[in-house]
Parts: sequence; C-alpha cells; structure tokens
Amino acid sequence: MKVKYLIYFFTFALTFSFAIFISDGLIEAHDSYLQSQENLYKTHRAKEVSAAFQAALRAHRSKRLSLVNKEITADQWQHDDAQARQKIAIVKSHIDSEISQRLGIQQKFALLSMVNLMEKLLDNDSRQISLINEANTNLFNINSAYYIVQATKTFYRYTYDTRMITADSFLFLEAIRLNNRLNMTLAELLDQIIDINLGGQEHKTLYLKAIQLTGALNALNTRLVFMKLAYGDAQISAAVDDILEKISSDRVNRISEDLHQAITHNTDYNSGVIYQYIKELSQLSQLLYQRSFELEIAASEAKMHHSQAAIYGMISLGWLIVLFVLLPSLIFCSNISRWLTKTHNNILRLSRGEMNIDNNEAFYSKELIAISNAITQLKQYHQEKIALENEKHQLIKELETSSFFDPLTNIYNRRKFFLECEQLATNSYPHVFCLLDVDNFKRLNDTYGHDVGDQVLVMFAQLLRNTFRSSDIFCRYGGEEFAVLLNHCTLENARSIMDNLREQTCQLSLALDNGKTVRFTTSCGIATVNHFQELHPAIKQADEALYFCKKSGKNKVSIYTQNNSSCL
Repeated sequence: MKVKYLIYFFTFALTFSFAIFISDGLIEAHDSYLQSQENLYKTHRAKEVSAAFQAALRAHRSKRLSLVNKEITADQWQHDDAQARQKIAIVKSHIDSEISQRLGIQQKFALLSMVNLMEKLLDNDSRQISLINEANTNLFNINSAYYIVQATKTFYRYTYDTRMITADSFLFLEAIRLNNRLNMTLAELLDQIIDINLGGQEHKTLYLKAIQLTGALNALNTRLVFMKLAYGDAQISAAVDDILEKISSDRVNRISEDLHQAITHNTDYNSGVIYQYIKELSQLSQLLYQRSFELEIAASEAKMHHSQAAIYGMISLGWLIVLFVLLPSLIFCSNISRWLTKTHNNILRLSRGEMNIDNNEAFYSKELIAISNAITQLKQYHQEKIALENEKHQLIKELETSSFFDPLTNIYNRRKFFLECEQLATNSYPHVFCLLDVDNFKRLNDTYGHDVGDQVLVMFAQLLRNTFRSSDIFCRYGGEEFAVLLNHCTLENARSIMDNLREQTCQLSLALDNGKTVRFTTSCGIATVNHFQELHPAIKQADEALYFCKKSGKNKVSIYTQNNSSCL
C-alpha cells in the first residue's frame, strides 16, 4: 500500500508543477499584452501630438506669410489656427486617461509642456499680426523661435520611452522625428525669408541664415535613405524618393541662388514660390510619417494578438494537462492499485494453500514517456524563443551603430558628433571647434571622377584617426567638410595642430591606375567654445573663418576674431 501512496504523491507533484508553469506563462503573456496595449496607446498619442505640432507650424507659416503676401487672407490663417487648436484639444483630452497614468508622470509632464508651448506659439503669432511694428517684430520672432525649439525638444522627451525601444518602434519614432525636423526647418526657412522682405535687404545675416537652412534640408538625405532601406516598404520608398527630389542639391541650389539675387538686387524674394514649395514638401512628409504610423499600428496589433494567442494557448494547455496527464495518471494509479490488490489477494491465497489464484496481467505505462516528450518540445520552443530575442536585440544594436557612423569614411557622422559633444562635462571646457574643408573638391570630382573623390575623403578620414587624441571628437560634417572638437586646447595650440595636419595633408598622394598621382590640400576655420550652448555659434564663426581662408587662396588655417580672421 505504501507504493500506492507514493504514486499518488508523484501524480500530485507533477500536476502541481504544470500548474505553476501554466500560471507563469499566463502572467508573462498578460504582461506582454499590457505592454503591447501601452505601446499601441503611446503610438496613437505620439501621432496626435505630432499632428498637432505640424498643424501649429502650418498656422505659424500662414500667419507669418500673411505679413508679406496679401494672397494669404485672414480667413485662411484663422482656419489654420482653428485646425491647430482643434488638434491640440484632442491631445489634451487624453492626458488624464487610465493608460496615460500608467505611463508615468514624466510622460504626462512632457505632454502638458508641449501643449502649453504650441498654444503660446499660436497666441504669439496672432498678437504679432495685430500689433506688428518695427519696434516689436524682433521680440515676436524670438518668442516664436523659442516656442518651436522648446516644443521640439519636449516632443523628443515625450517619444523617448524605453518600453517602446524595439526595432519597429525605433523606425516609427525616427520617422516622426524626421518629419518634425523637416517641418521645423521649413518653418524657420520661411521665417527668414519673410524677415528679409520685412526688414530690408541690408540684413545680410538673415540671408546667411536662410542659406544655412537650405543646407539643413540637404543634410536630411542620409536619414531619409536610412528610413527607405530599413522599412523596405513600397509606399515609404516612393514618398522618400519624392522628398529626396524636392530637397536635391539642384532644387536647394536654385533657392539659394534666388535668395542671392534678391539680396544683390535689393528686391523682395517671391514668398509665394517658397510657400508653395514648403507646402508640397510638407504634404510629402505627411505621407511618409502616415505610412510609418500604419506600419507601427500593424506591428503593435500583431504583438497584442500574439499575446492573446499565448494566453489562450496556456489555458488550452492547462485543459490538455487535465485530460492527458491527470486523467491518465488516475487511470494509471487505478491500474496499479488493482494490480497490487490482485497481487495481495493472490499472496494471501497462496499463504492459505489455495492454488486457485487469479491471473494478474502485466502492467506497462507509456503516459510518462509522452509527458517527457512534451516537456522536451516545450524546452525547444523556449530555446528558439530566446534565440529570436537575442537576434532581435543584436539587430537593434546594429541599427543604432549604423545610424552613428558615416558609411563612406567609417568615422562619426554629424548626428553622433553632436551627441558626443552634448555629453561632455561642463568642467571640461574650454574647447576649440575646427571646421575643415577639402580645397577644390568639386574640380577634383569633375577631373578624376567621384570614385577618386571618395578615395580622397577616405584617405583624409584615416589621417584624422591617426592625428587626434581619443579625447578629441571628429566627424564627417557633410560632403567634403569635416568637424573637430579639440579637448582642453587653446586657440594657438589648435592653430599649430591644424597647420601640422594641413602639412601632412599636402604630403598625401593617391596613385591612379593610369599612372597619375592626385594630391589635395585643405583649409580650416577655428573658433573657441566655452560652453555647449556656444557650439552652434562657434560652428558659424569657424565657417566664416573657413570662408576667409578660401578667399585668401586656400590651403590655410584661420582663427575667427570679432573683426576679421587671422590666417596662417
């Protein structure tokens, strides 16, 4: 009888173990379902916030353009203003929802801040139209720029959530941020052109700012191509191709030339033309991020369905265990009990000398083998699941790495450069910013071909790796331009380092297959940086110093000063 109770105990322990397994599986599937639900909610909210921000920028552009273009009527910009406020109201209606509370106070605070900044932007623009004069126009412009920049930063804080850092969500957030970056750049470009028309053509700084913004449009090419390759979607590819055509070098150069002509001949720039261009580009950008939103929604819903399937699967598995483990085990125990009873009775009969005993059948059980095989299959399933998770995380790391390095020279790109600069400690300053440019690079490409130009850039990037310290930060800034931030360095030391680099560059040579040798030179502009907030002004100063080198004959190093640049 002790064997019988031992079998009962073993059956109970096995059933209890499977119950724990099913319970853990249900909890994990339920948590995954809730996380997918939160991601889906956050995706909808991110789209609504982005739509409200873009609507606010459209209203801002309409109001500003109405100052110089009489074709933009009050009814039109008031309609855009009403649409923006309607979209802001939609965002505000979800702030106190149940799921929003689960996302945390930081997300709620970021959302409230962005809503407040968008409303202030709309109110500021409306007041500017009614109270504009030469005395207060600059104040309104400064306020508008501040609200736009702060709203963009707040939006980045809102969309950054470690619960959404997956391969699909990473691409979706990148699409929204790229869309906002493009629309914000277009708004700034239109602001500069309107200020040129309002403030007189003697404002050369406005012209330079507008030219820089056209360059910022061209700088988005790499991120757009990355989105196209990463998604592999036909609609996104078509939208990206259309946007790339709109911000191609030819289109951007034509805008820059028209701006130059307006400044040179003291004429107003045709704001209607640039407004139409911005409107078309905004529409294409809207198509891109709308499609990325659809793909993200589909991915989140698929994850929710997968979690639901896992929950139902665990429940079904529980019932299967009841049917195929518990009941067979009871039958197994019953058969053993019957076998033991017959054996006991036969032993008693033999002890009394009775020869008439019952024939006892042999008892074999294959149920335990089936259960063992089922456990092995479950183990293989979990091993495959872990392997897929590891592969997914590796893919995410590779995507992050590829977004930080220039594909041609394999050094930092501009995005990674600014991220590294932003992480520098405050007490590590002052630094020196250097902007380098390969002289006559266009003529080199036209003479020898773009493949030779690419080899020149790769050779120069290798020289940068061999020259600078590990504490220095350098990148390919764009085209044939390279940027360097020298750590703990004076202007004179920076001049010496850059001049030494210039001399080493002069000694480089590239041997071609036809026996010819290609040599090239570089020019460099230098400016000091005492704090991270001074980095962008320093970039502009270094660019002016670099321009001074170009005018002075190239193959030089120049330090920016208030009046002019000192050149070596």
